Amino acid sequence: GFGEDVIGALSWYGIGDILILPFSLVPFEWLELSYTLSIVFRLFLAGLLFLKVFDSSVPDYAKIMGALLYSFCPFVFQYSFIFLIFATPLVWLPVIVAGLKDGYNNHGKFSIKLYLGLLFLAMSGFYFLYMVIIAIFVFIVIRTLFNAIYNNRCYGRSFFAFKGLGNSLIITLKVGINVLLAIMSSGVFLIPVIMLFLQSPRVNSLKPSITDMIGLCKYNYGFGRNALLATCQQLDYNGETLDLFCISTVPFISAICYFFLIHHIKSLKKYELLCISSVAVLALFSNGIILIMNAFSYVYFRYQFLIFFVIAYLTTIIVPDFSKLWDRLDTVMAVSVLLMNLFSIVVTVNNNNALLFAMTYLALLAFMVFILLTRKPLTLVSLISCAIIALWGFMFNAPFEIGGQGFCGYPYYMTWPQNEILSSQLYQLVKTTDDNNSFARYDVRGKALNASLLLGVPTTYSYYSICNRSMLDFYSQFGVSSAIQGTFIYQGLDERQ
Repeated sequence: GFGEDVIGALSWYGIGDILILPFSLVPFEWLELSYTLSIVFRLFLAGLLFLKVFDSSVPDYAKIMGALLYSFCPFVFQYSFIFLIFATPLVWLPVIVAGLKDGYNNHGKFSIKLYLGLLFLAMSGFYFLYMVIIAIFVFIVIRTLFNAIYNNRCYGRSFFAFKGLGNSLIITLKVGINVLLAIMSSGVFLIPVIMLFLQSPRVNSLKPSITDMIGLCKYNYGFGRNALLATCQQLDYNGETLDLFCISTVPFISAICYFFLIHHIKSLKKYELLCISSVAVLALFSNGIILIMNAFSYVYFRYQFLIFFVIAYLTTIIVPDFSKLWDRLDTVMAVSVLLMNLFSIVVTVNNNNALLFAMTYLALLAFMVFILLTRKPLTLVSLISCAIIALWGFMFNAPFEIGGQGFCGYPYYMTWPQNEILSSQLYQLVKTTDDNNSFARYDVRGKALNASLLLGVPTTYSYYSICNRSMLDFYSQFGVSSAIQGTFIYQGLDERQ
């Protein structure tokens, strides 16, 4: 840090995070192992807390399947396995949701779950707090709307309808006060980080038009094609062309549950669940929602853990209804998704690297459709879902040579830095500089990831999300631009340098 932003800098490394305490009290030589275990611990804890969101009327197999879908979702494989901070909101979100349910079911009484969940989230990740607050606001709007509709249907325009609406608003106000108290309690950790972030050049870096806001998939970079369908994508890896097997982002069973809910909504009468899950599906693709969730700054898909929670919640609630309501149209839906996956894989496979895993995936999908069609025990559905999740996770981290996507969600970073460095100005300077020179200064701008570190060249380096603007102004007085696009700049990934 640069003095006044110490809390901002250390927040990234876990200050304010109570879950990190037991894992930090280890000998130095065990720190790497301890760090890894602290991430795995969070994922299993997230799954256990997910179970507590539901009451006893939901079967155990459905809750366990939902917990697996949540605690080992694509967000986890892509981000949480790399950065500790991305595993933390997965733990506190189920606690917050359980607290919200308590707040409404118990007529707005103070919920210790809601308070503690938001308190610990606010202390360890203001990015995620910002997104969760937006999600809570959306949930409150939807809940208030459906309460008003329910009161109108039950009482018409009578006094009782107005009384019911008034009670709903009072409960909402109490829940809001609960949320506010939790956030205020975290102030000693939260306020310094927010103040520094608001001074960052990252804020308001995007100024989208109305057309951008109402559009779809502008920031998904091809992800939209892979949301529901598995594909094979080509990679040029050290001169060799390989196929990567990419399993669909939304789990197959969750997609079927969503279609099932739409089809049987009159029988299920779960209109609020349909509304919430539809908002979550829209949030995967909507430019406007993506920009809002990123505070109109650098687009990053941190908010997707919220979407995968809703998807897992939807699956947990809907799967038990399969045995009562499954019909021919549901079978047609399931078979259609299966055939679309088959077509998507066949037309995108160019080599045989990923074919074995693609066929295994399709076999699992076909087996699940057969189970649903023949009304086999639904515990078998959950077991097949677990197998699909395991395959998803394995292929996301498997080597390129067997059709996987590399390591931990960054499939191309193993080759990009090397290629960028070898073609960079900095490399050319280092290669041609006379070793006898005792001192030299170069003002270089480039995009090579950590080139200065790999080449052993000292440079100015800062992460401008947590660098105070006054410090940046101080730098600029001496002709050094440390994190803002300028005349003299060595630019790294995401403006780090």
